[in-house]
Amino acid sequence: FGRFGVSVIPNSLETEIFKPTSKAEARAKLKLPQDATIVIFVSNHIRLARKGFRELVQALSLAANIDNLLLLGVGDSHILTAQAPFRVMLAEHVNDDATMALLYSAADVTALPSRQDNLPNTILESFACGTPVVGFAEGGIPDSVREGETGFLGRAGSVPDLAGAFTAAFADRDRLQDIGRRARQVAETEYALAVQAKAYAALYETRVEAVLRAGLT
Repeated sequence: FGRFGVSVIPNSLETEIFKPTSKAEARAKLKLPQDATIVIFVSNHIRLARKGFRELVQALSLAANIDNLLLLGVGDSHILTAQAPFRVMLAEHVNDDATMALLYSAADVTALPSRQDNLPNTILESFACGTPVVGFAEGGIPDSVREGETGFLGRAGSVPDLAGAFTAAFADRDRLQDIGRRARQVAETEYALAVQAKAYAALYETRVEAVLRAGLT
């Protein structure tokens, strides 16, 4: 297919629904502790090995300088147990986008320890809520999670590397907040619905013009 053109138009989401709420307000509404360092992990099927929940727990156990850590898992967590040297809260699957937006806003970072993935919606949702992402540099994840700009990445499959990414994320809380603001900007400029619609419209226009030109020659 080398003779054909290739266009990449990423998925989009409703940035007016997934939007930042202050951490204090989000935590108060969700009855989460205000003084905790919250890492959120979201997956429809937490127990799937490729989602990396086991590696996440191991990495957080190795990470340094994370005080009062709370790992919040959202998904089919009723079938999962987790033993860890920090607090773990497991919540059932959430179908309400507004509640999910609050959960992302309440978190300090979103964990994405996937062993296989492309462009997970959790990245876009987290970015739109102003929350950086920490995960493995696996599949399409590095296309959007850019080191030190929208999040932090460890080498794919390496638990020590992932632990280092979490350590780097929490080494400077002011910088982490700046990265969260940058993540929101990226969501608005690259993944908003209007951005996707304009990209499709532009692509269709170029193809129609090409067909018309071919028909005239």
